[in-house]
Formats: sequence, C-alpha cells, structure tokens
Amino acid sequence: MTTRRLTVIALIAGAIGSALMAGVSLAYAIAVMPGLAAGDDRSFAETFDAVDRSLDDAVWFWTLVFVGPLLAIAVAAVLSWRTHQRATLPFVATGLVLYLVVVGVTAFGLDPLESDFADAFAGSAQNAAAARAALDTGRWETFNLVRLVAAVGASVVLFVAATRLARLGWSRD
Repeated sequence: MTTRRLTVIALIAGAIGSALMAGVSLAYAIAVMPGLAAGDDRSFAETFDAVDRSLDDAVWFWTLVFVGPLLAIAVAAVLSWRTHQRATLPFVATGLVLYLVVVGVTAFGLDPLESDFADAFAGSAQNAAAARAALDTGRWETFNLVRLVAAVGASVVLFVAATRLARLGWSRD
C-alpha cells in the first residue's frame, strides 16, 4: 500500500471519528441537557449521573471515538509531513489542532465539572441540588458547544484533505 493511500485512510478515519465525537456533543446539546433542564434537581442529578457513569463504563467507545481520531490524525500529519504532501498539510494540521481542542475541552473543561458533580452528588438524592449547582450547566454547555464546533471543523477539514489528496491520483506515489 502506498503512503498516499495510507494517508487518505488515516484522514478518513480521523474525519469519521471527529464526526462521531461531534454527534455525541450534538446529542447532549439538543436533547440530553435540555431534557434534563426540564426536570427537578433530583431527576436531573440521578439521570445525569446514570448517563455519565454509562459513558465512563464504555471504555471501547472512548478508545474508538475519542482516542482513535487523535491517533489517526497524528498518523496522517506525520505521513503528510514526511512525504511533503504540501496540498494537504495545512488541512491536516488544522484538523489536528481542532481535534486537540476537542481533547483539551473535554479533559480540562468538561471532565472537571463532571468530577465536581460526581463528588457533590455521591449517589445521594439529598445532594441533588448541590450536585446540579456543582456541574454549572451554563459552563458545561458552553464547553460542549466549543467541543461540538471544533469536532465539526476537524471533520470537515480532514474530509477536504482526504478528497484533495485522493484527487491527486493514486499513481503519483
């Protein structure tokens, strides 16, 4: 398999993974958080806790959808750099930076708020109001929106890079 083909495959994998991450963020933005906001403190806290724990337990999901795109984009960036694929390198670099925003916002924005929520809730309905306040839904939703936009942007530029590279032709390796 040629380097160009490997690069295109890595770009497509990164783009699909970024799109999946955007889908998760979109689901939270348009369904999960508005639905939770309609309930009282107890229903909010119990449901958010259950959803958060189920996602934490889905190691395969986070490996595939969260870490997978980062690895695929990094591989595409290295291959693009080493083979001097100048037509796609700016797109690949932009996709990598945008996906690093996704990772950074998740790790340093959303996860700490979710940890504060979990610590405050501690599985007790008596702590529901404090847990809801600890999550700081306004900040959480802002971070999620940033993650959504960055993931969509990464997906778009990576698909553009893959298309540009594929249009150059498979025989030019």
